[in-house]
Amino acid sequence: MVLPWTLDLNGRGFLPGDTAFYRVRALDNAPAAHLAESREYRLRLPSNAELREALREASRAVAAAADSLAREQRGLAQATEELSAERERASQGAQARPGAQGDLPFRSAQRAGEIADQQERLMERAAQMQEELKQLAEAASNAGLTDPQWLAELKELERLLDRAVTPELEQRLNALREALQKLDPEALREALKRLAEAGKELRDQLSRSRELFERAAIEGEMTTLAQDAEELAQRQRDWNRQAETAALDSALAKAEQALAQETDSLAARMSQLDQGLQKQGEHEGTAPEQQRVSQASQAMERAAGEAQAGERRQAQQSGKEAEQALDPVAQRLREQRDQMRDQWRQDVMQTLDYALSETADLARRQVDLAQRMRGGDASADARNAQAALREGADRVMQRLQTAAGKNALVSPQVGTSLGFARLRMAEAVDRLQRATPNPSEAGELAGQAVDGLNAMTQSLLRSRSEVQSAESGSGLQEAVEKMAQLAAQQQALNGQSGGMLPLMPLGGEGLLQDLRALAERQRRLAAELERMNAEGQAQGAEALAQEARDLARRLEAGQLDRRTIERQERLFRRLLDQGRTLRGEEEDEQEERTSQTARPENVRLPPALRPGAAGKGPRYPYPTWEQLQQLSPEERRLILDYFRRLNEGRP
Repeated sequence: MVLPWTLDLNGRGFLPGDTAFYRVRALDNAPAAHLAESREYRLRLPSNAELREALREASRAVAAAADSLAREQRGLAQATEELSAERERASQGAQARPGAQGDLPFRSAQRAGEIADQQERLMERAAQMQEELKQLAEAASNAGLTDPQWLAELKELERLLDRAVTPELEQRLNALREALQKLDPEALREALKRLAEAGKELRDQLSRSRELFERAAIEGEMTTLAQDAEELAQRQRDWNRQAETAALDSALAKAEQALAQETDSLAARMSQLDQGLQKQGEHEGTAPEQQRVSQASQAMERAAGEAQAGERRQAQQSGKEAEQALDPVAQRLREQRDQMRDQWRQDVMQTLDYALSETADLARRQVDLAQRMRGGDASADARNAQAALREGADRVMQRLQTAAGKNALVSPQVGTSLGFARLRMAEAVDRLQRATPNPSEAGELAGQAVDGLNAMTQSLLRSRSEVQSAESGSGLQEAVEKMAQLAAQQQALNGQSGGMLPLMPLGGEGLLQDLRALAERQRRLAAELERMNAEGQAQGAEALAQEARDLARRLEAGQLDRRTIERQERLFRRLLDQGRTLRGEEEDEQEERTSQTARPENVRLPPALRPGAAGKGPRYPYPTWEQLQQLSPEERRLILDYFRRLNEGRP
């Protein structure tokens, strides 16, 4: 019989790098108990340096997996588009031949089935990567990684993958499988067309994730290497103190030799980091820091030999040299990381500046062209001018996609308005290319393109402002904090609504004004959620925004009741869940909920009973809650109404 048992070493005072010795004893229930005892086992806990090295390896593995996933999705998206185009041509050919049969060729059905299988596998891999990101965040915590920005980047990457594998993509994949089961050529054509569109979106999201993965991996590696250097410097200081008083024996020499080997390993990892920095265009690398680390390693080697030979003064001098060489390395690595982040932010801002300039120029030229078309100009010159403007819009779109891959505050969806403008430009060209050109309609479409370009300019200005004010180079930390801030705002709204609820039977114009003010704040929160949804910063923000707007309408109409309070509380919980997810925290559904006794600082007074609620210096001060709490609700209502009428009356 096997009795499983978990040996929990938490709370026993073990530190990273310690060794735990344990044995198992078993007793039976016999009157004269029999004892069985196992041999002694030894369990060595990984050191902080080993945990950080495992973290770096896991980070590199996830980045490589993201690159592979994005590459395979590009190929699959292209194959889906090709098969979709093939079935589109076949459908058009069948329509041109009235007597032709619309059978589905076996080869096309087979290719469609292969595409569906490949797409499903890629979606499963994307979901697996989300789990690997969670494990990576846990490993970072175990390794003592305290860089909140890098941890926030991991959570944003997890959200990007979550946005990439949407329920809509799964629905389109299911539609393709249903069409294959029915062998319906027309349904297959439509399903392939829709899957090709979703596949392109997934490709773009994964490509963006890949670039952010690479940057996050580099930032994380620089952070952990700085911690390694800091720990090695501290251990060298400890060795130097021992060398002053302890006996110079082989144990002390071996400890210094081990430090030298770990320092050599640090230099090798820094050299590997330089390869990643070069891919990101950071050509300076860590050469100066590597040189200092190598000098420290050589000094440690000398100190170990001198300690072995019993030469205390020389060993102390070599140890000091190693300490002095290592001391500034950690700080310099962190400074270089911060400078790199700042440079990334500046690069994104420069890209946005170019896009702003080009968009403004496109809008100016589009206005002139729209006026020409409205004036009846349907010439080839007008068509060519519109086509050239559309090519310019394509270039701006490419710039935005590049910027979106470098900073999370620049959402790929920021180009929605530009996409609208490009569509209207193409339609305007179509109206001019017809057998009977329609310049008036083309001018109207060109004018709508101007509206899209102007809206695009506003979106770019907002994105530029957010990137400029961001503290991080990738903007991920700021992006993931927004939902938590909104949750705090909703909590404040809930508190005010709960305070007003007991006063609803009293009515009055003052209470309605308070409700309208509360509704306006609820509406502003909804608008912020809608903006986050439009910019792709928060999955599911659209539903949250709709709920917030519904609540605002109820408050404005004076419909504050228990049901409204409950809906506000649910909205707060949903917002809080989003913030908790961004911080990597999950609510424990099994944890027992316990009530807490109210404390004085938690008492929630109705607004009308708070100091100054009736304005500055009411003629007849309202009774305090302490004076009213012993009365019945009806008595409180009568007293409050009496004082309200007194204060509203003229003296």
